[in-house]
Amino acid sequence: MSIPYLIQRMYCLDEPCSGTGIDQFHEFKYMGAAEFEFGTLNKNLKLMREHTEEMSVHAIDCTPISSDTPLFYAGRDEEVELCQSVLEAEKTGKPIRLKEALWPKYAIQGKEKRLNGWWAVHNGMMRIRADAWIPFAFFLNERHAEKWLELL
Repeated sequence: MSIPYLIQRMYCLDEPCSGTGIDQFHEFKYMGAAEFEFGTLNKNLKLMREHTEEMSVHAIDCTPISSDTPLFYAGRDEEVELCQSVLEAEKTGKPIRLKEALWPKYAIQGKEKRLNGWWAVHNGMMRIRADAWIPFAFFLNERHAEKWLELL
């Protein structure tokens, strides 16, 4: 299974803002023009919507980052292991090379105040293979994970 190209950092809101759909409760940190200009996020959102019946929310072991703070995974069971391998690499101090840094440890420790969600996406510049993993997200808060799936 290939690793994510990018894990998009998110700020999840408790109250809706002026956006629509996912944008009402999730602000995406601007991480590079290509993801926005070439429709990468839209393509990944569409792919997730094709698999919503297979998705659920559950706590995942975050021991690599924090022994007492779970993260809440929103996606298919098939990708949980991939998500945990990314987190395990963060623990080693040799994170998987993604387009951008994740900073989950800083978010859990409260050093990155607004960061509370992450969305693993495929590179929109290439065709996504039929057998590829399906994009997934993980959050500091179960409520945000549930809202993510609700709005897909």
